[in-house]
Amino acid sequence: MNPNAFAWLALGLWPLVALVVFASPWGQERLARTTAWMMLLPWMFLPSSMEFNTPLVRLDKHKLSLLAIAIGVFLFGKAEPSDRASSRLVPRLAFLVLAAGALLTVLGNEDPLYYLTRVIGGLTGHDALSIVVALFLSVYLPFVVGQRVFRTRKDLVDLLDVLSLCGVIYLPLCLFEVYMSPLLHYWIYGFTPSEFFDAKRYGGFRPIVFMNHGLAVATFMFTCLCAALTLRRVRAPVEHPKAGTRSVVAGSLVILCKSLGALVFALFAAVLDLAAGPRATRWALTLVALIVLAYPTVRATKLFPTEAVIAFFTRVNAERAESLAFRLRNEDRLLERAEARPVFGWGTWGRNRVYAESGDDLSITDGDWIIRLGSFGYVGFLGFYLLLLAPVARFVLWSREMTRADQALLGGLAVMVAFLVLDLLPNSLPGFTPIVYAGALHGLSRRYRSGQRAQSSARHPLAVPGTDRAA
Repeated sequence: MNPNAFAWLALGLWPLVALVVFASPWGQERLARTTAWMMLLPWMFLPSSMEFNTPLVRLDKHKLSLLAIAIGVFLFGKAEPSDRASSRLVPRLAFLVLAAGALLTVLGNEDPLYYLTRVIGGLTGHDALSIVVALFLSVYLPFVVGQRVFRTRKDLVDLLDVLSLCGVIYLPLCLFEVYMSPLLHYWIYGFTPSEFFDAKRYGGFRPIVFMNHGLAVATFMFTCLCAALTLRRVRAPVEHPKAGTRSVVAGSLVILCKSLGALVFALFAAVLDLAAGPRATRWALTLVALIVLAYPTVRATKLFPTEAVIAFFTRVNAERAESLAFRLRNEDRLLERAEARPVFGWGTWGRNRVYAESGDDLSITDGDWIIRLGSFGYVGFLGFYLLLLAPVARFVLWSREMTRADQALLGGLAVMVAFLVLDLLPNSLPGFTPIVYAGALHGLSRRYRSGQRAQSSARHPLAVPGTDRAA
């Protein structure tokens, strides 16, 4: 990995570019749309796997763009009086739980770990401060940005409009790399963010473009598809290309990304959008939330049918089944390690990983859930995942009090959030955008339940069809 000067320049100058956009009259007039662009463009085009090392936290493109957005929103965004005292109890409680758990994690991991050729030092007060700062930047701040910025139907339509347009923008770049192999990141920034062999799939290539892995592109295209399907369903007034065309583009790119998980999620999202009613959507969201929360316990108690799942996927695709088997068996070792300190975990610096007596690292950590569970225990796992799933639960509980138009619009966002959280079981967190979406869903669900809908609609009218009440 040897980034060129342009890579460092692009990464360092982006926050200034974002603040200039927020300070412009256009940026202030359309705050939600501006935030959506400033959130997605750096993910799509800035170099991946690069960081500025500061004394407390490493700043990659995700954290830098989030900080720029937060500063821009709080400096130039106009909060409604009713929102200044709005309920932020859930993110504040989640952050307090995570921060307190992190401090107890440090206190319980002051002991060094000794191996034949490796020594991992114990955690210190500096580590405690660093972890709390990282949690604030990566968990609390994006949730609050989502709550504050995306407050109306029009704001949400702007977000979905920009997101679905981003899929169209990425189309030629993805097609180029599917045909030529992942070259753009190397050509522009001087290095590749992941191993080349990871891009080979089914006799061809899957695109990486400027993200850190082909899986990240597949997840991104899944969100673009959810956004386009939702816009099509509510017949939102978007400009060309129309929502139906955007759905076809995003769906095609999900297929070309050659990721089985993203493809399965996309199929479920399409079925929920095209064929399922509000009740079926609520049941699907509830099931996804229960699967995520129960997964560690099911895996720890050996109730998960590992061998049966592997056998099933072997009949579907032997290559993917082999990859799944490797992940599940690796998770078993990491979970056994996590169970040694189940409440607050092993902490950072790789203490959660499995090592041989010689000191060789035997672990490959793919899923976000096992990383959080091993590092911060069940307190850290539940604090993070309950924060992401609380907005989904709030929508499920309150959607009956919304109009069908609001059910469809917020339901599309809820499906996106739920499946992004489900994707954290096999994969890592793709930046901070899922947490922003969760924050937006949390605030909008409260705002558009019965009794607040009429007031919000009067302040921010948006022509969305279907205003009859749901059964």
